[in-house]
Amino acid sequence: MNYKKNIAVVIIFILIITWFVVILNIFFDISFPPDILSQLVSVRTSAIVLFLFALINFLFVTNYLHSLYAEYKAVLESAAEGVVVVDSRGKIRIINKAAEHMLHTTARQSVGKFWNTIVRIESNKKAGINQKQLPWSSLVKKEKIYSEDWQLCALSGNCFSVALSISPIMLRGKVVGSIIIFRN
Repeated sequence: MNYKKNIAVVIIFILIITWFVVILNIFFDISFPPDILSQLVSVRTSAIVLFLFALINFLFVTNYLHSLYAEYKAVLESAAEGVVVVDSRGKIRIINKAAEHMLHTTARQSVGKFWNTIVRIESNKKAGINQKQLPWSSLVKKEKIYSEDWQLCALSGNCFSVALSISPIMLRGKVVGSIIIFRN
């Protein structure tokens, strides 16, 4: 965020108001009290300017966050791989269109529900990690899991082989969830 631009906008805003007052006074003979300049720099005016500065900053930050959200959403929706984000309890927080399509579900049906109620993971080798613990072992061990020897089974009963990658999501040194990426 470029705060120099924000400060420039506030200064320009103040100059426009001052110019407007001068124009009203000169051309339209609208008189203002002689202490108009002292009023322009009064405490009340300073408070208004600070409020306007905060408002402008809020609008800039909101616009910036909105554009970031739109950009990340576009990237996520453009991915050909299924992407599912779960929180530390295993509840689905994000699911992209590819995952919805492969798992025969929608975001409305799956967000907020536990991962293992939407999909079942089975090992092609029928050995190794317990499928109920697979996503969560990434959370506990704080390490990425990658394998091509798994099958995902949707609630519809449709099962398909996948290359599966599960990575913990770290925030300030704590695991707050996992991102599960799979491709058919």
